[in-house]
Amino acid sequence: MRIALKYTVVASVCCLVLLSLMIICVPRTSEVWKAWDQIVAFFSAAGTLVAGVAAMLAAKEAANSAYIARQSMEASLLSAQETLNEARSFNKLSRFENRFAVLLEQHNQYHLQVCEYLDSGLTPGPVADEIDKFFKDSRRHGGLEKCLSFLTGHEIISRYMRTLYHLLKYVKDEFYVDGNAKRLMKNYTSPLRATIRNDVLYLIAVNALNVISPGAILSGYPRYQALLHEFDFFEHAVFTEPHKPNSITFSEQVSWMMDFKIYPGQHNFSVELKKRLQEKNFSFPELEVVSPLALCLVTYDNPLREKAEQALQNLEHTLSVKVEETLAAMAATYQKSRDLIERIYGWEYRATESETFRPVTRALLSEMNESLGRTNGERFNNYHFHDPEELSPGNENASGEMVMVHLDRLKRYANFISKYEENKDIPDHWVRELKTLLNLEFCNIRADMDQYSCTEREQNDASLKS
Repeated sequence: MRIALKYTVVASVCCLVLLSLMIICVPRTSEVWKAWDQIVAFFSAAGTLVAGVAAMLAAKEAANSAYIARQSMEASLLSAQETLNEARSFNKLSRFENRFAVLLEQHNQYHLQVCEYLDSGLTPGPVADEIDKFFKDSRRHGGLEKCLSFLTGHEIISRYMRTLYHLLKYVKDEFYVDGNAKRLMKNYTSPLRATIRNDVLYLIAVNALNVISPGAILSGYPRYQALLHEFDFFEHAVFTEPHKPNSITFSEQVSWMMDFKIYPGQHNFSVELKKRLQEKNFSFPELEVVSPLALCLVTYDNPLREKAEQALQNLEHTLSVKVEETLAAMAATYQKSRDLIERIYGWEYRATESETFRPVTRALLSEMNESLGRTNGERFNNYHFHDPEELSPGNENASGEMVMVHLDRLKRYANFISKYEENKDIPDHWVRELKTLLNLEFCNIRADMDQYSCTEREQNDASLKS
Protein backbone atom coordinates (compact mmCIF):
# COMPACT_ATOMS: atom_id res chain seq x y z
CA MET A 1 0.00 0.00 0.00
CA ARG A 2 2.82 2.36 0.85
CA ILE A 3 4.65 1.60 -2.41
CA ALA A 4 1.51 2.46 -4.47
CA LEU A 5 1.09 5.76 -2.58
CA LYS A 6 4.73 6.55 -3.24
CA TYR A 7 4.32 6.00 -6.99
CA THR A 8 1.14 8.15 -7.04
CA VAL A 9 2.83 11.07 -5.25
CA VAL A 10 5.89 10.95 -7.54
CA ALA A 11 3.74 10.85 -10.66
CA SER A 12 1.57 13.76 -9.41
CA VAL A 13 4.62 15.91 -8.51
CA CYS A 14 6.16 15.27 -11.93
CA CYS A 15 2.97 16.42 -13.64
CA LEU A 16 2.81 19.56 -11.51
CA VAL A 17 6.48 20.35 -12.17
CA LEU A 18 6.03 19.99 -15.91
CA LEU A 19 2.93 22.15 -15.83
CA SER A 20 4.68 24.83 -13.73
CA LEU A 21 7.72 24.89 -16.04
CA MET A 22 5.48 25.32 -19.02
CA ILE A 23 3.65 28.26 -17.44
CA ILE A 24 6.89 29.95 -16.42
CA CYS A 25 9.02 29.25 -19.47
CA VAL A 26 6.58 29.42 -22.33
CA PRO A 27 5.81 33.04 -23.52
CA ARG A 28 2.21 34.16 -23.59
CA THR A 29 2.41 34.85 -27.28
CA SER A 30 3.41 31.27 -27.96
CA GLU A 31 1.16 29.08 -29.98
CA VAL A 32 1.27 26.67 -27.07
CA TRP A 33 -1.19 28.75 -25.15
CA LYS A 34 -3.67 28.38 -27.96
CA ALA A 35 -3.76 24.64 -27.16
CA TRP A 36 -4.03 25.21 -23.43
CA ASP A 37 -7.30 23.33 -23.17
CA GLN A 38 -5.78 20.29 -24.86
CA ILE A 39 -2.74 20.45 -22.55
CA VAL A 40 -4.94 20.59 -19.51
CA ALA A 41 -6.96 17.69 -20.86
CA PHE A 42 -3.74 15.73 -21.46
CA PHE A 43 -2.46 16.25 -17.95
CA SER A 44 -5.89 15.41 -16.59
CA ALA A 45 -5.86 12.19 -18.55
CA ALA A 46 -2.30 11.48 -17.42
CA GLY A 47 -3.35 12.12 -13.84
CA THR A 48 -6.29 9.80 -14.22
CA LEU A 49 -4.03 7.10 -15.70
CA VAL A 50 -1.54 7.53 -12.89
CA ALA A 51 -4.35 7.33 -10.39
CA GLY A 52 -5.65 4.15 -12.09
CA VAL A 53 -2.22 2.55 -12.06
CA ALA A 54 -1.79 3.59 -8.48
CA ALA A 55 -5.17 2.11 -7.63
CA MET A 56 -4.25 -1.11 -9.39
CA LEU A 57 -0.95 -1.34 -7.56
CA ALA A 58 -2.71 -0.54 -4.32
CA ALA A 59 -5.23 -3.33 -4.98
CA LYS A 60 -2.42 -5.78 -5.77
CA GLU A 61 -0.57 -4.77 -2.68
CA ALA A 62 -3.73 -5.20 -0.64
CA ALA A 63 -4.26 -8.67 -2.17
CA ASN A 64 -0.69 -9.65 -1.31
CA SER A 65 -1.17 -8.40 2.18
CA ALA A 66 -4.41 -10.36 2.50
CA TYR A 67 -2.73 -13.53 1.16
CA ILE A 68 0.13 -13.14 3.60
CA ALA A 69 -2.33 -12.56 6.40
CA ARG A 70 -4.33 -15.65 5.40
CA GLN A 71 -1.20 -17.79 5.23
CA SER A 72 -0.16 -16.53 8.59
CA MET A 73 -3.60 -17.32 9.98
CA GLU A 74 -3.60 -20.80 8.40
CA ALA A 75 -0.13 -21.49 9.77
CA SER A 76 -1.31 -20.39 13.17
CA LEU A 77 -4.40 -22.61 12.91
CA LEU A 78 -2.30 -25.55 11.69
CA SER A 79 0.15 -25.05 14.49
CA ALA A 80 -2.69 -24.84 16.96
CA GLN A 81 -4.28 -27.99 15.44
CA GLU A 82 -0.98 -29.87 15.62
CA THR A 83 -0.56 -28.80 19.19
CA LEU A 84 -4.14 -29.90 19.91
CA ASN A 85 -3.59 -33.24 18.13
CA GLU A 86 -0.36 -33.81 20.02
CA ALA A 87 -2.17 -33.08 23.24
CA ARG A 88 -4.99 -35.43 22.29
CA SER A 89 -2.52 -38.16 21.26
CA PHE A 90 -0.62 -37.74 24.49
CA ASN A 91 -3.83 -37.86 26.50
CA LYS A 92 -4.99 -40.93 24.53
CA LEU A 93 -1.64 -42.64 25.09
CA SER A 94 -1.76 -41.79 28.78
CA ARG A 95 -5.31 -43.10 29.15
CA PHE A 96 -4.42 -46.27 27.23
CA GLU A 97 -1.30 -47.02 29.24
CA ASN A 98 -3.00 -46.25 32.55
CA ARG A 99 -5.86 -48.62 31.75
CA PHE A 100 -3.45 -51.21 30.33
CA ALA A 101 -1.38 -51.06 33.51
CA VAL A 102 -4.48 -51.75 35.61
CA LEU A 103 -5.50 -54.73 33.45
CA LEU A 104 -1.92 -56.01 33.36
CA GLU A 105 -1.70 -55.90 37.13
CA GLN A 106 -4.95 -57.83 37.37
CA HIS A 107 -3.69 -60.34 34.82
CA ASN A 108 -0.43 -60.88 36.69
CA GLN A 109 -2.31 -61.46 39.93
CA TYR A 110 -4.57 -64.10 38.35
CA HIS A 111 -1.65 -65.66 36.48
CA LEU A 112 0.14 -66.13 39.78
CA GLN A 113 -2.94 -67.84 41.19
CA VAL A 114 -3.08 -70.24 38.21
CA CYS A 115 0.62 -71.05 38.64
CA GLU A 116 0.13 -71.71 42.34
CA TYR A 117 -2.81 -73.97 41.55
CA LEU A 118 -0.80 -75.96 38.99
CA ASP A 119 2.15 -76.21 41.37
CA SER A 120 -0.14 -77.53 44.10
CA GLY A 121 -0.74 -80.49 41.79
CA LEU A 122 2.79 -81.69 42.50
CA THR A 123 1.58 -82.88 45.90
CA PRO A 124 -0.50 -86.10 45.78
CA GLY A 125 -4.19 -85.49 46.37
CA PRO A 126 -7.48 -84.55 44.67
CA VAL A 127 -5.97 -81.45 43.04
CA ALA A 128 -3.10 -83.45 41.61
CA ASP A 129 -5.54 -86.03 40.26
CA GLU A 130 -7.73 -83.48 38.44
CA ILE A 131 -4.71 -81.68 36.97
CA ASP A 132 -3.14 -84.96 35.87
CA LYS A 133 -6.46 -86.02 34.33
CA PHE A 134 -6.65 -82.80 32.32
CA PHE A 135 -3.19 -83.26 30.80
CA LYS A 136 -3.88 -86.93 30.04
CA ASP A 137 -7.24 -86.10 28.43
CA SER A 138 -5.53 -83.44 26.33
CA ARG A 139 -3.45 -86.17 24.67
CA ARG A 140 -6.39 -88.46 23.93
CA HIS A 141 -8.60 -88.55 20.88
CA GLY A 142 -11.94 -87.02 21.73
CA GLY A 143 -10.60 -85.48 24.92
CA LEU A 144 -11.38 -81.87 23.97
CA GLU A 145 -14.86 -81.83 25.46
CA LYS A 146 -13.54 -83.03 28.83
CA CYS A 147 -10.71 -80.50 28.78
CA LEU A 148 -13.01 -77.60 27.91
CA SER A 149 -15.46 -78.64 30.61
CA PHE A 150 -12.63 -78.57 33.13
CA LEU A 151 -11.26 -75.18 32.01
CA THR A 152 -14.48 -73.23 31.51
CA GLY A 153 -15.94 -74.35 34.81
CA HIS A 154 -12.82 -73.80 36.89
CA GLU A 155 -12.98 -70.97 39.41
CA ILE A 156 -9.31 -69.97 39.12
CA ILE A 157 -8.49 -70.82 35.51
CA SER A 158 -11.73 -69.51 33.99
CA ARG A 159 -11.31 -66.14 35.72
CA TYR A 160 -7.76 -65.87 34.40
CA MET A 161 -8.88 -66.67 30.83
CA ARG A 162 -11.53 -63.94 30.91
CA THR A 163 -9.00 -61.41 32.18
CA LEU A 164 -6.49 -62.26 29.47
CA TYR A 165 -9.19 -62.02 26.80
CA HIS A 166 -10.28 -58.55 27.96
CA LEU A 167 -6.67 -57.42 28.10
CA LEU A 168 -5.94 -58.47 24.52
CA LYS A 169 -9.28 -57.12 23.35
CA TYR A 170 -8.51 -53.78 25.01
CA VAL A 171 -5.15 -53.54 23.22
CA LYS A 172 -6.81 -54.30 19.88
CA ASP A 173 -9.94 -52.13 20.20
CA GLU A 174 -8.73 -49.19 22.30
CA PHE A 175 -5.18 -48.72 21.03
CA TYR A 176 -3.94 -45.14 21.05
CA VAL A 177 -2.99 -45.28 17.33
CA ASP A 178 -5.76 -45.51 14.74
CA GLY A 179 -5.54 -48.02 11.91
CA ASN A 180 -3.26 -51.04 11.58
CA ALA A 181 -0.63 -50.76 14.29
CA LYS A 182 0.12 -54.42 14.98
CA ARG A 183 3.85 -53.83 15.41
CA LEU A 184 3.22 -51.17 18.05
CA MET A 185 0.56 -53.30 19.74
CA LYS A 186 3.04 -56.16 20.08
CA ASN A 187 5.23 -53.85 22.13
CA TYR A 188 2.60 -54.41 24.81
CA THR A 189 1.45 -57.98 24.10
CA SER A 190 4.89 -59.55 23.60
CA PRO A 191 6.20 -58.66 27.09
CA LEU A 192 2.85 -59.85 28.46
CA ARG A 193 3.23 -63.19 26.69
CA ALA A 194 6.81 -63.52 27.93
CA THR A 195 5.60 -63.47 31.55
CA ILE A 196 3.21 -66.41 31.05
CA ARG A 197 4.48 -69.85 32.00
CA ASN A 198 4.59 -72.55 29.33
CA ASP A 199 2.06 -74.82 31.02
CA VAL A 200 -0.32 -71.87 31.36
CA LEU A 201 0.17 -71.10 27.66
CA TYR A 202 -0.93 -74.66 26.97
CA LEU A 203 -4.08 -74.11 29.03
CA ILE A 204 -4.76 -70.92 27.05
CA ALA A 205 -4.29 -72.73 23.73
CA VAL A 206 -6.65 -75.58 24.66
CA ASN A 207 -9.22 -73.17 26.09
CA ALA A 208 -9.24 -71.09 22.89
CA LEU A 209 -10.18 -74.19 20.85
CA ASN A 210 -13.71 -73.74 22.16
CA VAL A 211 -14.98 -72.11 18.95
CA ILE A 212 -17.58 -74.52 17.56
CA SER A 213 -20.61 -74.59 19.82
CA PRO A 214 -23.20 -71.76 19.49
CA GLY A 215 -22.72 -70.87 23.15
CA ALA A 216 -18.96 -70.53 22.70
CA ILE A 217 -19.44 -68.34 19.63
CA LEU A 218 -21.81 -66.02 21.50
CA SER A 219 -19.34 -65.87 24.39
CA GLY A 220 -16.60 -64.50 22.13
CA TYR A 221 -14.26 -67.50 21.95
CA PRO A 222 -13.64 -67.15 18.18
CA ARG A 223 -12.55 -63.53 18.73
CA TYR A 224 -10.40 -64.70 21.64
CA GLN A 225 -8.55 -67.20 19.44
CA ALA A 226 -8.25 -64.65 16.61
CA LEU A 227 -6.51 -62.23 18.98
CA LEU A 228 -4.10 -64.96 20.07
CA HIS A 229 -3.29 -65.59 16.40
CA GLU A 230 -2.84 -61.90 15.63
CA PHE A 231 -0.40 -61.34 18.48
CA ASP A 232 1.58 -64.55 17.75
CA PHE A 233 0.91 -65.68 21.28
CA PHE A 234 2.38 -69.17 20.92
CA GLU A 235 5.48 -68.54 18.82
CA HIS A 236 7.65 -69.87 21.68
CA ALA A 237 5.20 -72.29 23.32
CA VAL A 238 6.09 -75.99 23.54
CA PHE A 239 2.78 -77.84 23.66
CA THR A 240 4.24 -81.35 23.70
CA GLU A 241 6.01 -80.76 27.01
CA PRO A 242 3.94 -78.24 29.00
CA HIS A 243 5.93 -78.72 32.22
CA LYS A 244 9.42 -79.14 30.70
CA PRO A 245 9.62 -76.98 27.56
CA ASN A 246 13.42 -76.91 27.68
CA SER A 247 13.58 -80.68 27.27
CA ILE A 248 12.60 -80.33 23.60
CA THR A 249 15.20 -79.58 20.96
CA PHE A 250 13.91 -78.45 17.60
CA SER A 251 16.12 -80.76 15.56
CA GLU A 252 15.32 -83.60 13.21
CA GLN A 253 15.60 -86.01 16.15
CA VAL A 254 12.27 -84.80 17.45
CA SER A 255 10.41 -86.12 14.37
CA TRP A 256 9.89 -89.62 15.73
CA MET A 257 8.50 -88.15 18.93
CA MET A 258 6.06 -86.00 16.96
CA ASP A 259 4.74 -89.07 15.16
CA PHE A 260 4.01 -90.63 18.52
CA LYS A 261 2.44 -87.47 19.95
CA ILE A 262 0.14 -87.04 16.95
CA TYR A 263 -1.00 -90.67 16.89
CA PRO A 264 0.17 -92.95 19.73
CA GLY A 265 -2.16 -95.78 18.67
CA GLN A 266 -0.48 -96.94 15.46
CA HIS A 267 -0.36 -100.54 16.69
CA ASN A 268 -4.03 -100.34 17.69
CA PHE A 269 -4.86 -99.30 14.11
CA SER A 270 -3.44 -102.53 12.70
CA VAL A 271 -5.28 -104.60 15.30
CA GLU A 272 -8.58 -102.80 14.64
CA LEU A 273 -8.15 -103.00 10.86
CA LYS A 274 -7.54 -106.73 11.13
CA LYS A 275 -10.65 -107.10 13.28
CA ARG A 276 -12.81 -105.08 10.87
CA LEU A 277 -11.58 -107.07 7.87
CA GLN A 278 -12.94 -110.22 9.49
CA GLU A 279 -16.43 -108.77 9.78
CA LYS A 280 -19.12 -109.24 7.15
CA ASN A 281 -19.88 -105.51 6.93
CA PHE A 282 -16.46 -103.91 6.77
CA SER A 283 -16.04 -100.32 7.93
CA PHE A 284 -12.74 -98.46 8.00
CA PRO A 285 -11.33 -97.99 11.53
CA GLU A 286 -11.60 -94.51 12.98
CA LEU A 287 -8.22 -92.79 13.28
CA GLU A 288 -7.85 -91.44 16.80
CA VAL A 289 -5.89 -88.32 15.86
CA VAL A 290 -8.00 -85.33 16.91
CA SER A 291 -6.73 -84.77 20.43
CA PRO A 292 -6.46 -81.30 22.03
CA LEU A 293 -2.67 -81.59 21.81
CA ALA A 294 -2.76 -82.39 18.08
CA LEU A 295 -5.21 -79.52 17.50
CA CYS A 296 -2.95 -77.07 19.31
CA LEU A 297 0.07 -78.23 17.32
CA VAL A 298 -1.57 -77.69 13.91
CA THR A 299 -3.88 -74.75 14.76
CA TYR A 300 -1.44 -72.26 16.28
CA ASP A 301 1.89 -70.95 15.03
CA ASN A 302 4.35 -72.68 17.36
CA PRO A 303 7.91 -74.04 17.07
CA LEU A 304 6.65 -77.57 16.39
CA ARG A 305 3.86 -76.78 13.95
CA GLU A 306 5.86 -77.66 10.84
CA LYS A 307 6.94 -80.96 12.37
CA ALA A 308 3.36 -81.69 13.43
CA GLU A 309 2.17 -81.16 9.85
CA GLN A 310 4.97 -83.43 8.65
CA ALA A 311 3.97 -86.00 11.26
CA LEU A 312 0.43 -86.05 9.84
CA GLN A 313 1.81 -86.69 6.36
CA ASN A 314 4.14 -89.36 7.74
CA LEU A 315 1.23 -90.93 9.56
CA GLU A 316 -0.81 -91.34 6.39
CA HIS A 317 2.17 -92.95 4.68
CA THR A 318 2.88 -95.18 7.69
CA LEU A 319 -0.70 -96.37 7.93
CA SER A 320 -0.82 -96.87 4.18
CA VAL A 321 2.11 -99.26 4.53
CA LYS A 322 0.36 -100.95 7.46
CA VAL A 323 -2.69 -101.52 5.27
CA GLU A 324 -0.57 -103.49 2.81
CA GLU A 325 1.25 -105.32 5.59
CA THR A 326 -1.99 -106.21 7.36
CA LEU A 327 -3.59 -107.64 4.24
CA ALA A 328 -0.47 -109.62 3.37
CA ALA A 329 -0.04 -110.87 6.94
CA MET A 330 -3.67 -111.94 7.23
CA ALA A 331 -3.51 -113.78 3.93
CA ALA A 332 -0.28 -115.51 5.00
CA THR A 333 -1.72 -116.42 8.39
CA TYR A 334 -4.85 -117.86 6.81
CA GLN A 335 -2.78 -119.86 4.34
CA LYS A 336 -0.61 -121.24 7.14
CA SER A 337 -3.67 -122.45 9.05
CA ARG A 338 -5.27 -123.92 5.94
CA ASP A 339 -2.05 -125.75 5.03
CA LEU A 340 -1.85 -127.27 8.50
CA ILE A 341 -5.46 -128.45 8.50
CA GLU A 342 -5.06 -129.96 5.05
CA ARG A 343 -1.93 -131.83 6.16
CA ILE A 344 -3.67 -133.13 9.26
CA TYR A 345 -5.97 -135.21 7.04
CA GLY A 346 -3.04 -137.60 6.56
CA TRP A 347 -2.07 -137.64 10.23
CA GLU A 348 -3.10 -139.69 13.21
CA TYR A 349 -4.53 -138.67 16.57
CA ARG A 350 -5.41 -139.94 20.01
CA ALA A 351 -7.61 -138.50 22.74
CA THR A 352 -5.48 -139.71 25.68
CA GLU A 353 -2.00 -141.13 26.11
CA SER A 354 -3.44 -144.55 26.89
CA GLU A 355 -5.21 -144.79 23.54
CA THR A 356 -3.71 -145.92 20.29
CA PHE A 357 -3.39 -143.52 17.37
CA ARG A 358 -6.18 -143.49 14.83
CA PRO A 359 -6.36 -141.85 11.38
CA VAL A 360 -7.70 -138.30 11.29
CA THR A 361 -11.00 -138.11 9.47
CA ARG A 362 -12.95 -135.23 8.02
CA ALA A 363 -15.77 -136.11 10.38
CA LEU A 364 -13.44 -135.52 13.35
CA LEU A 365 -12.30 -132.13 12.07
CA SER A 366 -15.91 -131.21 11.25
CA GLU A 367 -16.93 -132.10 14.82
CA MET A 368 -14.06 -130.05 16.21
CA ASN A 369 -14.99 -127.13 13.98
CA GLU A 370 -18.64 -127.20 15.08
CA SER A 371 -17.63 -127.22 18.76
CA LEU A 372 -15.68 -123.95 18.46
CA GLY A 373 -16.85 -121.50 21.09
CA ARG A 374 -18.80 -124.17 22.96
CA THR A 375 -18.05 -125.71 26.29
CA ASN A 376 -17.83 -129.22 24.89
CA GLY A 377 -15.10 -128.07 22.57
CA GLU A 378 -12.60 -127.88 25.40
CA ARG A 379 -12.25 -131.67 25.40
CA PHE A 380 -10.40 -131.51 22.08
CA ASN A 381 -7.64 -129.37 23.61
CA ASN A 382 -6.00 -132.46 25.11
CA TYR A 383 -5.95 -134.39 21.83
CA HIS A 384 -2.61 -135.14 20.27
CA PHE A 385 -1.92 -135.18 16.53
CA HIS A 386 1.21 -136.38 14.76
CA ASP A 387 2.47 -137.16 11.31
CA PRO A 388 3.31 -140.87 11.22
CA GLU A 389 5.79 -140.37 8.43
CA GLU A 390 7.18 -137.11 9.92
CA LEU A 391 7.66 -135.69 6.46
CA SER A 392 6.77 -132.11 7.43
CA PRO A 393 9.67 -130.53 9.35
CA GLY A 394 8.47 -128.52 12.31
CA ASN A 395 4.90 -129.79 12.03
CA GLU A 396 5.37 -133.45 12.98
CA ASN A 397 3.28 -132.96 16.11
CA ALA A 398 0.40 -130.69 17.05
CA SER A 399 -1.74 -130.42 20.16
CA GLY A 400 -5.49 -130.48 19.96
CA GLU A 401 -5.51 -126.92 21.32
CA MET A 402 -3.33 -125.80 18.40
CA VAL A 403 -5.59 -127.49 15.88
CA MET A 404 -8.58 -125.74 17.46
CA VAL A 405 -6.79 -122.40 17.13
CA HIS A 406 -6.21 -122.96 13.42
CA LEU A 407 -9.78 -124.10 12.85
CA ASP A 408 -11.05 -121.02 14.67
CA ARG A 409 -8.84 -118.80 12.50
CA LEU A 410 -10.18 -120.35 9.30
CA LYS A 411 -13.72 -119.62 10.49
CA ARG A 412 -12.97 -116.05 11.53
CA TYR A 413 -11.07 -115.31 8.32
CA ALA A 414 -13.78 -116.75 6.06
CA ASN A 415 -15.21 -113.36 5.03
CA PHE A 416 -11.76 -111.87 4.59
CA ILE A 417 -10.42 -114.68 2.46
CA SER A 418 -13.56 -114.66 0.32
CA LYS A 419 -13.04 -110.99 -0.50
CA TYR A 420 -9.31 -111.51 -0.87
CA GLU A 421 -9.74 -114.39 -3.31
CA GLU A 422 -12.35 -112.38 -5.19
CA ASN A 423 -9.80 -109.66 -5.95
CA LYS A 424 -6.63 -111.68 -6.31
CA ASP A 425 -6.78 -111.55 -10.12
CA ILE A 426 -6.64 -107.74 -10.03
CA PRO A 427 -3.20 -106.78 -8.66
CA ASP A 428 -3.41 -104.61 -5.50
CA HIS A 429 -7.11 -103.89 -6.10
CA TRP A 430 -8.09 -104.32 -2.46
CA VAL A 431 -4.98 -102.48 -1.28
CA ARG A 432 -5.86 -99.49 -3.45
CA GLU A 433 -9.46 -99.61 -2.24
CA LEU A 434 -8.40 -99.54 1.41
CA LYS A 435 -5.85 -96.78 0.75
CA THR A 436 -8.60 -94.69 -0.84
CA LEU A 437 -10.66 -95.12 2.33
CA LEU A 438 -7.59 -94.20 4.38
CA ASN A 439 -7.07 -91.03 2.35
CA LEU A 440 -10.74 -90.14 2.77
CA GLU A 441 -10.39 -90.64 6.52
CA PHE A 442 -7.44 -88.27 6.57
CA CYS A 443 -9.36 -85.67 4.56
CA ASN A 444 -12.13 -85.87 7.15
CA ILE A 445 -9.57 -85.49 9.94
CA ARG A 446 -8.05 -82.46 8.27
CA ALA A 447 -11.48 -80.86 7.78
CA ASP A 448 -12.33 -81.62 11.40
CA MET A 449 -9.11 -79.99 12.57
CA ASP A 450 -9.51 -76.95 10.33
CA GLN A 451 -12.84 -76.02 11.87
CA TYR A 452 -11.06 -75.25 15.16
CA SER A 453 -8.95 -72.52 13.57
CA CYS A 454 -10.34 -69.02 13.88
CA THR A 455 -8.14 -66.14 12.66
CA GLU A 456 -9.01 -62.45 12.46
CA ARG A 457 -9.43 -62.68 8.68
CA GLU A 458 -11.81 -65.61 9.03
CA GLN A 459 -13.77 -63.60 11.55
CA ASN A 460 -14.03 -60.68 9.12
CA ASP A 461 -15.07 -62.99 6.28
CA ALA A 462 -17.76 -64.50 8.49
CA SER A 463 -19.02 -61.03 9.40
CA LEU A 464 -19.25 -60.05 5.71
CA LYS A 465 -21.19 -63.21 4.88
CA SER A 466 -23.62 -62.62 7.69
